[in-house]
Amino acid sequence: MKRGWGVWAVVILVMAMVTLSPNNRAEADTAEEIARHIAQLEAELEGVREGITEIEGSVDANLEVLIATEVEVDIARQRLTAVRVELEAARVRLVLADEEVAAGERKLSAVESRIGLLETQLAAIRSQIVEGTLSIERRAVDLYMDFFSPGRWAVLQQDDMINLTLGRVYGGDLLADADQELRDLHALDQDREAKEVLLEREQEAASGQLALLDEQRELRVAELWEVERLRLEASSQLAVVEDLVAGVQLQLQAYQEEKESFQEDAAALAKEIAYRKVLLQRALRPGSMSWPTDGLVTSGFGWRTHPIFNRRIFHNGLDLGSPSGTPIRAGAEGRVILAQSWSGFGNTVVIQHGGDVTTIYGHMSRFNTSVGRNVNEGQVIGYVGCSGLCTGPHLHFEVRESGAPVDPLKYLRG
Repeated sequence: MKRGWGVWAVVILVMAMVTLSPNNRAEADTAEEIARHIAQLEAELEGVREGITEIEGSVDANLEVLIATEVEVDIARQRLTAVRVELEAARVRLVLADEEVAAGERKLSAVESRIGLLETQLAAIRSQIVEGTLSIERRAVDLYMDFFSPGRWAVLQQDDMINLTLGRVYGGDLLADADQELRDLHALDQDREAKEVLLEREQEAASGQLALLDEQRELRVAELWEVERLRLEASSQLAVVEDLVAGVQLQLQAYQEEKESFQEDAAALAKEIAYRKVLLQRALRPGSMSWPTDGLVTSGFGWRTHPIFNRRIFHNGLDLGSPSGTPIRAGAEGRVILAQSWSGFGNTVVIQHGGDVTTIYGHMSRFNTSVGRNVNEGQVIGYVGCSGLCTGPHLHFEVRESGAPVDPLKYLRG
């Protein structure tokens, strides 16, 4: 839209009002001057109306933009709402991932605790095995030394087979018991080793699962950041389109204010034009008229008892009594706009004079003019008769201003 229309219209209005305000109006201006002023005002009014039309076009265009932008706002809001929902879901998934990681860490810690306890048990068993082995060795040495002691040797020399046999059995039992105990310890050691292998496998599995959970948590964190980025992007986009809506609304408000200003200007110009037209009508009115025919006034302007209907009726003109065939003359210069039988007036001629003044000539016997002809003051336009509703030959003569009857004596000279 072209800016500056409002300023231009205000300047025009100010100039017009300065020139044509009631304080400066020249009632005595000629009809030509008044008509020129009216033409100028109408041109200015047309320019203002064009400005209003242009503004309305701009308003329509901006309304279309506003509607489209509001649709974008709705879409952006829906997108932001969806992203916020997804963001909340991502946060929940991250919390669940943290809980799974914590559970995996607790599980791994429990396995590691069990491995530590088992390693402690294994260390104790192996210590017992070492001590048992040393104990067996010491017993074997002691038995050996006891067996070859001087006392034992004396027994052997005495050939005491019973004592010798008992000593061997006793020593063998001791060694057998020690050996069984050692075997039990080795079995327990192997069992603990097998359990340790299983726990180590369990630890490895738990570590692998924990690593996987850590990876999944990292993915959840990355997902959360990505959704947060989308939220910021959606918020920014929403802010942009909301700013667009606000801008279009401000523009529409400015257009509306400018349109209202134009309308005020147009109203002022239209009022001034109407006033000037009134002045023009007054200026164009004939200052006076000649009598339309020879004869006496038989009925004046105003209320009277109708000669035919015998009731009071307002008489809109003058009745001039004259013999049939008496010439009827135009009261002033003008243009014939009707020449025909018309209502109760019979053969009637109507002449349009300058401004809003018309004259009516009724009850003619015959016409001497036709519609569309220009006539001069005093020019014969017909002849007295008694056509229509009448009681005798006469001329019914009216003067009307803007269609309203006025007393013809206001215009008739002499």
